[in-house]
Amino acid sequence: MMIDRICVLTVSSPPPVINDCVVDQPLSDLAPVTADEVVKILQKSPAKQCKLDPMPTWLDKCASYVLAAVIAAVCNASFQQLTFPYRCKSAIVRPLLKMRIMDLSDLASY
Repeated sequence: MMIDRICVLTVSSPPPVINDCVVDQPLSDLAPVTADEVVKILQKSPAKQCKLDPMPTWLDKCASYVLAAVIAAVCNASFQQLTFPYRCKSAIVRPLLKMRIMDLSDLASY
């Protein structure tokens, strides 16, 4: 599998260096989000999903009018407290081949 090859090729690579960026002035111009805005965003979102999603996208869309107030409250609390929920900081990253004709074993192809 392609991902297995990438893992083998990068196993000896050093870990990435991640530098924290401290800002003097936090974002203070974020307006509170409304439930109506959340509904619009959910309705426009593509029907894609990943393993990290606790709920299927189609169900999010169907229940958007019920969930919107809760989602807006979580977003607004995050803005006010200048924090981002730890459970939302996960991602599954899958490398994509730039073009089908490129060499699968070359990391520059992704």
